[in-house]
Amino acid sequence: MVPPEVDIIENDSSLTGSPRDNAINEMIEKARSEIIIEEIDTDVPKEPNYERRYNRILFVVTNVSASYGKALNPHLGIAMLMAYLEKKGFETAVIDEQLGYSVDQIIQKAKDFKADLIGVTMFSFDFAKTYKTIDKIRKATKIPIVLGGAHISSVKKEALEKTNADFCVTRDGEIPLLQLCMGYPLEEIKSLIWRDNNNIIENKIRELNWELDDLPFPAYEKFELERYIHFIDKRLPLESSRGCPYSCTYCDVKVSMGQAFRPRGPEHILSEIKHWYDKGYRFFEFVDDVFTMEIPRAKKVCQMILDSGMKFDWNCANGIRADRVDEELLILMKKSGCVFVSYGLETGNPEVLKIIKKAITLEKSMETFKLTKKVGLKFAVNFIVGHPEETYERGMDSVRFAKKVLKYADYVMFSNMIPYPGTDVYKWIREQEKVGRARFLRQPEEYLKDTTTKIGLPVFETREFRYSERIKLLKKGRAIFNRAFIQYRFGKVLGLMIYLIARDNDRYMKLRAIAMGTRFGKYTYNLIRKNYSIHNKLKGVQPGT
Repeated sequence: MVPPEVDIIENDSSLTGSPRDNAINEMIEKARSEIIIEEIDTDVPKEPNYERRYNRILFVVTNVSASYGKALNPHLGIAMLMAYLEKKGFETAVIDEQLGYSVDQIIQKAKDFKADLIGVTMFSFDFAKTYKTIDKIRKATKIPIVLGGAHISSVKKEALEKTNADFCVTRDGEIPLLQLCMGYPLEEIKSLIWRDNNNIIENKIRELNWELDDLPFPAYEKFELERYIHFIDKRLPLESSRGCPYSCTYCDVKVSMGQAFRPRGPEHILSEIKHWYDKGYRFFEFVDDVFTMEIPRAKKVCQMILDSGMKFDWNCANGIRADRVDEELLILMKKSGCVFVSYGLETGNPEVLKIIKKAITLEKSMETFKLTKKVGLKFAVNFIVGHPEETYERGMDSVRFAKKVLKYADYVMFSNMIPYPGTDVYKWIREQEKVGRARFLRQPEEYLKDTTTKIGLPVFETREFRYSERIKLLKKGRAIFNRAFIQYRFGKVLGLMIYLIARDNDRYMKLRAIAMGTRFGKYTYNLIRKNYSIHNKLKGVQPGT
């Protein structure tokens, strides 16, 4: 602010035009400039002038086999990192192994791009195979490699112990990666894991980045967008927040993103939507873990979409909480273009809900399901089979509750419990192994090869809930899901006919792989599926639009 005495002099109209006026104006401008400089210096410290360590960064998205076949969307996290580095003057490129590229082609891409650093994102899915890929790239190119992604935040230095990679970055990657490239001393870079001769050093973890509105929009244009399956829908992922404040035992978000909800501002979200809308995109997937955590913020986003005049579809397929919505919000979501939401309930047993720290009740959940049906918003409810301390009978409570839910929901999903490294459930199993109460039937490097198919066999058992019982329960749950999902997509009559043909789970998954894993399959699937777009005048999201 300008000092009060300066304001008084400036506002004295009797001084206007006098010789003294020019001197006073100069004094005012000088005061303002000094104050502005002081504020800038205080709030935004100057970056140290280190010699750049790396200038050209190639990012690699590794392959993850899944039930739908190939990649649906460009990788949002990598797109964010590239945008951030490009803004700071670095050159970036990306190659996505899920589009069919071989390791040899990745190596050639690194050479052609003249990369001096390779960034590899790590999924927990099939991590053992990715470790081998990393070593092949490092050996062939001699280029330093930095690893990131949720898996790295879970296993930390283990990734360097089991590969020849040079660095790891945990949690938010933008700032640590920038500092690594800028040439900061390695020991000063928070959230960096690095090699010091024969030692592996884990630096202090960086505090969470709450200034998400300062980040540039993801650099999706650097991907081969037309090769992704969802390009036919003109669809892109969108992140309106990071993290989750809850403590669910099966989830690794608090490990990879921190146990906090960090929202972007509604204005910033709308700016990004318009950026891609103007480029022809008409479907946005909100990939947040809890998009509706702050209900007023969610309402404002919806209202701003309505006020903007833009017509597009969007969803919250990643899941929202049944206790973080109200009727006004659900109405606004539907009016603004939301065509689908998924609720993560995970069990139909009240005791298990407490054990997994879900912090919700069945009564509140059912109240929300009825309300969502009343509003007319399409939705699904997710269940997991195999929680700690679950029994067959407790698991059957989920089956019974799911049937009640189907009076309102469009379908229910039953998934096999997958203990991801770093989660509470993973730690629980390891502890119970010591006393003989639980045991892994397959080790992580094995069972994480096929988890994305959602049909994997149980990977652990307990005294209370044996392998055979888990198989039996999963079969019941999947039968409920398969029929409801197909009828949701294709209508009651055609859906039932397709279900009768593909009721065997193996046959169903093969058909799904064709429908979702190829461009022709997705095109055909879009033609015959029931269209739930609320923008009927614009024909909604149609193949090729």
